[in-house]
This record gives sequence, C-alpha cells and structure tokens, in this order.
Amino acid sequence: MSPNNVAYVLTKDDPSNTSLIDSKTSKLAYMVTTEITKGHIITEIRNAAEQSIATLEWRDTLPDRVSYKAEKTQSVNNWLKPKALLGPSESEVEFKDEQGRKFKWKAMQPTQSEDGQIVMELYAVDSPQSPIATFQRSEEHSPAKMLLTPEAQELDDLCITTLLFQEKKRRRNLEKKRRKIRPSQSDGGVVSAALNALGNASITI
Repeated sequence: MSPNNVAYVLTKDDPSNTSLIDSKTSKLAYMVTTEITKGHIITEIRNAAEQSIATLEWRDTLPDRVSYKAEKTQSVNNWLKPKALLGPSESEVEFKDEQGRKFKWKAMQPTQSEDGQIVMELYAVDSPQSPIATFQRSEEHSPAKMLLTPEAQELDDLCITTLLFQEKKRRRNLEKKRRKIRPSQSDGGVVSAALNALGNASITI
C-alpha cells in the first residue's frame, strides 16, 4: 500500500453493523449500527466523535431512503444512481460530491482484479483511468478493508457512506436471490427481510 493511502479495516464483515479502524493509527474512524424501531430498520454511520454522518432506512418493495449530513431524505436510487448497462443494477452506481463532481462505484469480478480480493472500485467519472478507492473482501486471515488514495480522502465521509450503503444493497439482493426471501403479509416484508439480511450479512462475497 502506498504510504499516502489510508486503509480502513472492518471489524465485522457486515456493512450494516461494523466499525472501521484506521490501520495506521489503530484508532476508531467510523461506527455503523442498525436498529429496528417500530417496524423501521435504520442503519446509521457515525464518526469517531459520534457525530451522525448518514442514515439509511431499509425498505422492502421500494428503494431504501437515505439522509446524508444536511441533505434532505431521498430515495437511495436518486442519491446513488444505478448506471450499469448490463448485469445487476447495483454493479455500477454514480454519485456527486458537494462540488458537483461525479464519481462511480463499480463492482468487480474476482478475475478482474489482480489478487481476486477487490470487490468494488471507485473512479472519478472525468478521470476513469485508475481507481481512487477500493473495497477488498474478507478472507480467512484477512479482514475486509477499504483503501483510499489522497484524492478519495478529500471526501472520505462520502466515500465510506456510499460504499457501505451500496455494499449493503448488493449483499441483501444476493441473499434474496439465494434464499428466495418472500415478504410476510403482516409487516409488508420489511422486518422479516431485514432480520434475515442482518442475520446473514457476512455471506461469502
């Protein structure tokens, strides 16, 4: 890893319930928690000072709803716009920073990365030659981690939030396909799907 890059290590292989540790300082950088209250499943990301950065309200049949910092709550599909022409919608998404610059998370197949560990890569849309951040899957003796170049560190809160919420969506959709989750009639499927997803979030990528 380049000495100018920052690595955040996930304490749990679960984008909805984990902590991110700065590998250089070994200090807590971000906390991610998910709670179920009155039928609403809310994932919240906080920084080391315990300030809320973003929340995500899980929904079953409709897109999740996200609130990032001072921005109004909106559909996650408006905030993280699906851009994949082929394959699952979550395989490629685009978002903007406060300055209007566009960035794109792209899902990678194991054969596309040099070591087979990279699951997601982040690119600046106007400079797609090389990724500015990557997300590496966990292995038996290696936890999941996120690597940020200096360019990505300028918008680290946004990089962390978009990655975790997108990875949550990707895993939840994969788990639905594997287990063929059927929503219950009593709660519209929101609680049942969330509990199922939370209980199986650490699936093999």
